[in-house]
Order: sequence, then structure tokens, then C-alpha cells
Amino acid sequence: MNHFFNSLDCDRTLIESENFKVIPSLGSIIPGWLLVVPKEFKLNFSELSVEEVIELESLVSNVKEHFYHLFDTRGVVFEHGPRVLNTKVGCSVDYAHLHVVPIELSLELIFEYGDHRLDWVQISGLSQLNEMSIKDSGYLYFRDTENFHYVSSDGDIPSQFFRRIIANQMAVPEKFNWKEFPFLENVSKTLSSFDSIKV
Repeated sequence: MNHFFNSLDCDRTLIESENFKVIPSLGSIIPGWLLVVPKEFKLNFSELSVEEVIELESLVSNVKEHFYHLFDTRGVVFEHGPRVLNTKVGCSVDYAHLHVVPIELSLELIFEYGDHRLDWVQISGLSQLNEMSIKDSGYLYFRDTENFHYVSSDGDIPSQFFRRIIANQMAVPEKFNWKEFPFLENVSKTLSSFDSIKV
């Protein structure tokens, strides 16, 4: 689990279930940015069992309800899912982690970001990931604020793809890299927000 932390604040569990925990994200470009991580090692969320997906969905729904109370949005959910170790899609973190972020992102931003247009397919949900033929380079998973699910397994996925989009939207495009810009002040704001509702 130390892949996520170089700050004690990011080692604090805000919500948990039997197999997953919710923690603040290092590199939070905005306050409220959370990660859902499995307690036991998984490389990506396509490796979950049916029972684990059901548990995860319940936990994510819980987080999104807190978002609605705190930030007036249920936010978006995404994953950079490496299929093998040491690929750029994993963003240097070869341990499954699902981002849950209180922000509105339009589909146009996701579908048309950058010079290379990724191919996206709509799916029914996380449970469908393990049924798909996904390249060894990995996949991107995205769930919008309306709970529509999309996946791309394009072979040329940029590192930190979603972080680049959010940094652009927040007018700090040069600060997308979580390793260079940890945004610890936003981590502290996240902790304060969740303390206020006594999760």
C-alpha cells in the first residue's frame, strides 16, 4: 500500500468495507479527490470477483452520496488499469486504485482530449471489464456523473490521462503530475470535509 503515500495524511482511511478502503489521493488537483483501493493486492479492477464488484459498487455509491452532500455533485469515477507491470497506463503505481473525484467532466473532454483520439466503448459497468479483450498495454475506465460507463483499450494511452484533463479544466495544465505536485493542501481540505460529516 505504500505506493500511494509519501504523506501521513494520505494513509488515513476515510471509509472502508470488508475488502476495500477509501483514502485521500496524493496529487489532489481539487479537494475531495479520493482513491478506492483493495486491501489485498490487485493489479487492476478487472481482476475482481462478482462479489467484490458488488461490494465495490456499494462503497462507491456511499462515497458519491457524501460528495453530493459536500460538493453538490456526485462526481466522476475512473481507473488507469494496467494489464501488466511497469506500463505507462499504470502511472507508476502497479496496484489497483479507483479515482472518485467531485468534478463535472463532459464526455467531449474525455473523448477528444489531445492530438490522439482514443476509441471508447460503452459498457454496463465494472463487472464487464473482465469479459473484454483488452490489450497488454491496459485500459482506461470512466464513469460520468450520470453513471454511464466507458472503457478504452487503445494501445497508445497517455500516462496520467485523466489527471491531464482535470488539470486542464482547472487551468493548471502544467501541474497534472502527482509526483511533482502533491497538492497536500487539498488533501488536508479533503480530510476536513469528511471530518465535518463524521464519516
